[in-house]
Amino acid sequence: MLISNRELFKIIFKNIGKKGFFKILIQSTKVKQINQFYAEHEQDNSETFIQAILNKANIRFTFNTQDLNRIPTQGPFIVIANHPFGGIDGLILYKIFSIQRTDVKIMASHSLRMIKPLKDLILPMDTLNDNDPKEYRIKGSKTAFQHLNEGGCIILFPAGEVASFQHHHKMVTDHQWQYNAIKFIKKANVPVIPVFISEIAEPWYVKWLPKFIRLHRTHALPQELFFRNNIQIQCRIGKIIKPELIQSFESISQLGRFLRVKTYALGSALNVNQFFPSLKSSSNPQEIVPPIDNNVLINEINNLSKDYFLFKISQFKVFCAPAIAIPNVIYEIGRQREITFRQVKEGTNKSIDLDEFDLYYYHLFIWDDDKKSIVGAYRIGKGNDIFSKYGIKGFYIQTLFYIEEAFFPILKQSLELGRSFITIDYQQKPLPLFLLWKGILYFLLKNKEYRYLIGPVSISNSYSKASKALITAFIQKYYFENDYKNYVHPRTGFEPHLPEIDTDILLSTTNDDLGDLDKLIEEIEVNNVKIPVLLKKYLKLNARILGFNIDPLFNDALDGLILLDLYNVPQDVILSLSKEFNDDEILKRFEITSN
Repeated sequence: MLISNRELFKIIFKNIGKKGFFKILIQSTKVKQINQFYAEHEQDNSETFIQAILNKANIRFTFNTQDLNRIPTQGPFIVIANHPFGGIDGLILYKIFSIQRTDVKIMASHSLRMIKPLKDLILPMDTLNDNDPKEYRIKGSKTAFQHLNEGGCIILFPAGEVASFQHHHKMVTDHQWQYNAIKFIKKANVPVIPVFISEIAEPWYVKWLPKFIRLHRTHALPQELFFRNNIQIQCRIGKIIKPELIQSFESISQLGRFLRVKTYALGSALNVNQFFPSLKSSSNPQEIVPPIDNNVLINEINNLSKDYFLFKISQFKVFCAPAIAIPNVIYEIGRQREITFRQVKEGTNKSIDLDEFDLYYYHLFIWDDDKKSIVGAYRIGKGNDIFSKYGIKGFYIQTLFYIEEAFFPILKQSLELGRSFITIDYQQKPLPLFLLWKGILYFLLKNKEYRYLIGPVSISNSYSKASKALITAFIQKYYFENDYKNYVHPRTGFEPHLPEIDTDILLSTTNDDLGDLDKLIEEIEVNNVKIPVLLKKYLKLNARILGFNIDPLFNDALDGLILLDLYNVPQDVILSLSKEFNDDEILKRFEITSN
């Protein structure tokens, strides 16, 4: 018998006056069925018992069989997944991964080992619950690490409890992933495979009754059989996340958010709780990841929806697509970013320059159709979409600047730009940068709900302090955004101590002429370096700067936060774009008359 009369009376007595007769009645009517099911299957092995549960509830699950190739046939790894249904989730994943492996274990409450057929399958992991006693955490961790050290694989649900309706998301989603679970993953230092388990539409009582009638954790799994039945669940297995990438995260909270986004990215939406501490880059540059098979890139780009194609000039095609549509292109973009930025001492020093923001931002990129290669790219975030899903902390720029609420309306009307680069082979050619800018402006013009461009433009730490002081002083004098500057504050301000450099005297010879400033910087820098090209381009389009911040995660690059109001872009630029794209709607938006 799984639930004794004594246990039942304890439950009833404990809950009298809390949930009332309704709760007691529901518990009483289900206990008999639970005990009957358990009596029939108590002697089953784990495989038979799991199948009996799925059959009893008529639960069916589907997945792409090609994804099985992503499961290593040997060696340790950890499976992470969202947790929409409860114990059923673990059983489904066990069934899938045991196709390839015979050493699959599920991390779950130690009390589940009291269910005899599951005893050898369950690793007692109350360790993952941040509120559980320390002695449980230590004992459970040793057992789990031993299994991994022996080459086994583990299924883990970092949320530690079943998903429920989250009012701030207005949907059913996981609770915040447990800090100790993420800490365990990092300490394990093994590959991680994310899996997304789809939500389904269910009657209201299926979501709510388990909250009212939750029994001891031992009984929770059989109990689910009588509230969820005749459903079909879809699973999607992600690609392996290598240990090197996991170890590059020094912040447990940031790693947790990254892993969570990787998991939810496999689904139809990114529903992510916010962990936003900073990442720290390694002081010693890691070896850059190898390139992806070029045929994979070609196939992915050729199969892109035409909705993501912007235009073509010569052999160059320009696209703007969400990350979920271009996973292999994103990999190559991250690789090329790191290569390119290291050339100017702005790299992350990681093996690949990708972060969690890449997963839900759009990516504008140039493809050389002759050489079949990535030429350059920009990352673009749709402000209103980001704000509605994640709030202010969904923006990359908030990792660099504190942003006050009074500025939120501007953010909602903005496209956030960042991580721009042109690959080394194309940097001496003017066309690629021109194409990126044309793509950005065209994308902005076609998305009528957006008026502004906002984002950091970097001044490399390879510039001398004097040059950086001159550039910032010049901008503060002539190109600062005075209307909104009090709403944005740097997290790490730039405060050069240069008693021998009087910037006011130097700038008195420049007026507001960028060419004059170029000459000053060229004189100071040993390699005849001028103002960063992108910064100059922004300012020539009448952009303004909101503030400056030192980015310790980007080799201490100095970031200027630009804000470009589309209505301040020179009319000749707008007119030129209208003619090139043969789109009179652009002119109508700005009330410009074509000659």
